[in-house]
Amino acid sequence: MTIALFRDWPRFPLRLKEPVLIPAERANQYPMLKADLITVDMVIGPAFREYDLAAGRAQNSFRVQQVALICVSALTTAFGAVQAAFGHDLWPGIVVAVLGVLAAAIAGLGQERAAQRDYLDQRTRAERLRAAAFAYLGELSPYDNQDRKARLIAAVADVAEGREPTVSSPEGAPQAGGRPADPGYGQADASKGERAKQFAALYAEDRIQDQLGFYHDRRTAAERARDQAIHAKWALSTLAAIAGSVGAAVADWRAGLAIAAAFLAAAATAVATYQSLYGYPRLAKIYHDAERSLSAVNAAGAGFNADLPPEEIRAVADRVESIFRQENGQWGQLMQHSGEAGPHSGA
Repeated sequence: MTIALFRDWPRFPLRLKEPVLIPAERANQYPMLKADLITVDMVIGPAFREYDLAAGRAQNSFRVQQVALICVSALTTAFGAVQAAFGHDLWPGIVVAVLGVLAAAIAGLGQERAAQRDYLDQRTRAERLRAAAFAYLGELSPYDNQDRKARLIAAVADVAEGREPTVSSPEGAPQAGGRPADPGYGQADASKGERAKQFAALYAEDRIQDQLGFYHDRRTAAERARDQAIHAKWALSTLAAIAGSVGAAVADWRAGLAIAAAFLAAAATAVATYQSLYGYPRLAKIYHDAERSLSAVNAAGAGFNADLPPEEIRAVADRVESIFRQENGQWGQLMQHSGEAGPHSGA
């Protein structure tokens, strides 16, 4: 069985894959979307990759700080028991003092670097750009007018400033009824129908199904990690109790087993703190709720197939995007309350 509990353990060294917003081959697969896919890659692609990679680095940095603090704190507790058992020796006290200073330094460094806030900020920016990319491809609001490319450029600027993309036209951009900003905008009804079908196929594969697969994988991993943490805490606590009981009954083993019991109890506490850091129970619920909501929308939209009318395709896409926004908001709350700094929602 995979040790899901340590799936998100900090990486040394950190190697991040180049993030892919939309696979490059989609431009040839969906010719009616080719111009817009090129625009998305040129306007959004560079900033999206920058924010996604920055989020991954900040996430790993936060995990390094927190896991190091958990380990040092557990060792401090355990060596405190060693100091009590060998009160006549000097070295246990020195070890406890050094570990205490190290724990304080790690905690101070974590506050100074604020990696958790950096992760949330960069992740939010990347997800806002991801949503803007698919809204642009689907000609959803606010990218349903003739100035849609100018609005996309303005959205990237808004995200760079840490704001939600605006829905109003940028100053100086052409308004509805003016000269089209995009050559492909204002196509004939037949062409628009074919374009909508191609968007539906792309959206179903690269947005809905990709996200459903991500939710499912993360939910099952969080559930396994939650169960493994429960079993690990139970096993370590039981062993600590056994060691303490045997040590109390056998005088010759008392000191050694008392130390072993202290280390086992400290390890059980470290596992509990680690579980709290990652918030596995709540994480599993968030992904379960998002997966269920997205599945319901998928079913309600008749599987979001290409035979739906263009208006219904846009309506279902709007509903799906609202689910993603809600899930991202829950993610931010989870980080603030539990300290979780998990992977991005669209990985």
